[in-house]
Amino acid sequence: MPPVPPQRRGPRQGVAPAPGIPGRDPVCRLCAHYFVTWVQTTPHGCRALGFKSRQVPSTEVRRNSGEACRYFTPARRG
Repeated sequence: MPPVPPQRRGPRQGVAPAPGIPGRDPVCRLCAHYFVTWVQTTPHGCRALGFKSRQVPSTEVRRNSGEACRYFTPARRG
C-alpha cells in the first residue's frame, strides 16, 4: 500500500480572522493603540498590551499566542 501524502494547509487555515480585517492580522499602524517609540532597538509599541518590540505588535502577538490581536481598534483619522 503506497504512503498517504500529508495534507497541505494554507498559512492561516484554522485560525480565526482578526477583527475588522477578514483573513489577516490587523495592521497596527491603523490601530488606536499603536505608537512609535523612536528607540532604535524597539521602534514599535502597543499601549493596550503595554509593550515595545522590534517587530510590529500584531506579529509579536501572533508569534506568542498563536492568535490574532484582540485589542485592535481602528484609529480616528482626521
